[in-house]
Amino acid sequence: MGIPLGNATSQLFANVYLHELDDFIKQELRERYYLRYCDDFIILSNDKNHLESLIFLIREFLIKRLQLDLHLKKLIIRKLTQGIDFVGYVLFFKHTLVRTRTKQRMKKRLKEAY
Repeated sequence: MGIPLGNATSQLFANVYLHELDDFIKQELRERYYLRYCDDFIILSNDKNHLESLIFLIREFLIKRLQLDLHLKKLIIRKLTQGIDFVGYVLFFKHTLVRTRTKQRMKKRLKEAY
């Protein structure tokens, strides 16, 4: 969606501002498996067509109610067996891995610190 998240107040602002999105997805769309952290969110479903139909509804809500839009290049529908890239990790059904870019950034910062 594109909310700058440089500091704690930005993260708090994102959570307060996007609370309406949470309500819309949970109450109106009745999505059971929805998770959001700041401006990143995932919805889990076994039905790819259902997920595709949600894109229009969520975009319409964001544009009309919050004057925001989805970042279409970052919108991905994939199978859980492929892993879900979410907030620095790749989530699988039975395990979680740290994203490769996150590991590289951590190694670089450690090297710079020592």
